[in-house]
Amino acid sequence: MSSILVVDDENSILESLNILLGDKYDVTTCDSGLKALEITEKTNFDIVISDVQLGDINGNEVLQKVKERCKETEVIMISAYPKKEYIFDAGKHGACDYLVKPYDKDEMLNLIESVLERKKLNKISSISNEPVADKYTAAELQVMRLLAEDKSNKEIAGIINKDETYVKNALRVIYPKLGVKNRTEAKIKILTILREL
Repeated sequence: MSSILVVDDENSILESLNILLGDKYDVTTCDSGLKALEITEKTNFDIVISDVQLGDINGNEVLQKVKERCKETEVIMISAYPKKEYIFDAGKHGACDYLVKPYDKDEMLNLIESVLERKKLNKISSISNEPVADKYTAAELQVMRLLAEDKSNKEIAGIINKDETYVKNALRVIYPKLGVKNRTEAKIKILTILREL
């Protein structure tokens, strides 16, 4: 089971994410940046979800320390402030994504699935020396995962909160990367990749 650390000084956020993620992942919650740093000294997590504005230290400090200790840990930053400098700083320090509160529950779940899928592909890449994960964006991996689950373009669009044109365009990019010509071939190739994980 994948492990997730959630860091936020708002108890309502900690509780809602624990409820949302608790059935599927091993979730640890923490209400301060300093406590989070203590926890991550002893435990490596697959994903850390951290608020930017914490009561004691800035979330970007948590991000930097987590990435220094374990490069494989992915960090998703969340904030009520969609300021460009916050987003830029998060990316500069190694965050894999930045969500603005209030975020959609499905958006959070899909992002986590996409991040975990990318981590698995990175493991395959390191074993096979084929840069599988580097070929695809997080959004493409998300579409690929849903395609492998037999979702239609309309269903994929609804799940990822985009329109069908977005999905069709994503597939036009994904097919050549996979080396396939159609949806059926793509599904077979994606399932083959997933079986190797």
